[in-house]
Amino acid sequence: MHKHATEWLSRLRQLARGDANPPPPTLPRRRRALTLPSSSPLATAESAFFQRLPEEIRQLILKYAFGMATLHLHLSLEHPPGDTYFASNELRHANIPLSSERDRARFRRWEWTGHRCHRTRSVWRGPPASDSDSLRPVMDVCQSHPNWVSAMWCRGPGVGECYVGVMGWLVACRQAYQEGIGILYETNRFHIQGQQVFHRLPNVLRPQRLAAIREVELLWDIQPYESWDAEWMAEFHRSIQELPKVLPNLQFLYLSLQTGLEAKNDPVYKNDIETRRHTNPDKILEQIDYAIRSMKFLRDTRIALPSCIYRGLKFKANGKSISWTHTYSDNDAVWRNVSCDGGRLTDSPKGYWICHGQMDTVHPLLYPEAPQTG
Repeated sequence: MHKHATEWLSRLRQLARGDANPPPPTLPRRRRALTLPSSSPLATAESAFFQRLPEEIRQLILKYAFGMATLHLHLSLEHPPGDTYFASNELRHANIPLSSERDRARFRRWEWTGHRCHRTRSVWRGPPASDSDSLRPVMDVCQSHPNWVSAMWCRGPGVGECYVGVMGWLVACRQAYQEGIGILYETNRFHIQGQQVFHRLPNVLRPQRLAAIREVELLWDIQPYESWDAEWMAEFHRSIQELPKVLPNLQFLYLSLQTGLEAKNDPVYKNDIETRRHTNPDKILEQIDYAIRSMKFLRDTRIALPSCIYRGLKFKANGKSISWTHTYSDNDAVWRNVSCDGGRLTDSPKGYWICHGQMDTVHPLLYPEAPQTG
């Protein structure tokens, strides 16, 4: 009761100042310096793990325990969980409360969600023609449909698979933290949905942690119109310009530009989407080209475009439209060379794959045209 009263008083003060929502979380201004393990050897003096195993073996064990996975990193404004959530013994995907279990009478707060992705992590090489639909980041449902994921994975052998389980190790001792923190950021692939979360990264993660990230999956919203308004273009320009600065050592990048629309078998919707499918993506691709050139460690880059944009770009490049050989996606891709910068060749050849991302156009096989009757 006292906790709820304190929360209400704090929120009333924010409302009085005109703040409808609480400020996003940030790193503390002052942090205690980490004491080096060499200065405190007593903590691991009797540990067989640290004293008997060589460092390379310890690193391999930690990599299999906490690394080589896809991790979701999500920040959102949510109502706190209610009494029904705490009274229930039912397992939840990453302990995420169901929408019906949130107390909407209480003020919203910022809520972190971090967990392993249930998609099988694939090591992509070459064109994305062999990528399975279930492996594509754009098809991920861990965050958008937690109820379905809970029903599928939080039963039997799937229980606990979504937990990273690294916090207990990191707080065990200073040497455990020093040897494990690098494994967490360097060997995992991070799935980040939304530009707002991306912009908040420098405020919630230290620069050395961002510099350690090697692989990332980003899902950003776009406006699929023939001419984008100045406000949205300025926001996209800021995001793509920040990408090499926020994540300077990326080796793998998957960027999905999504329209926020879903394919519907609706004549009004189909007529509207047909007017958008000729959208010229050059305005955004040119800005992506600049970012890719400035990221010297990139080895594999994939830009996923929604159907309404990708189908026109593919027809222009290859002379054919989406093949729809997969149930929900196209198994082809378009290579874009960015080795030239204003007519000048760069030091090394570079480019990226443009592939089919979000399906926002009606699938011709799933929704065939109704026969015309006279």
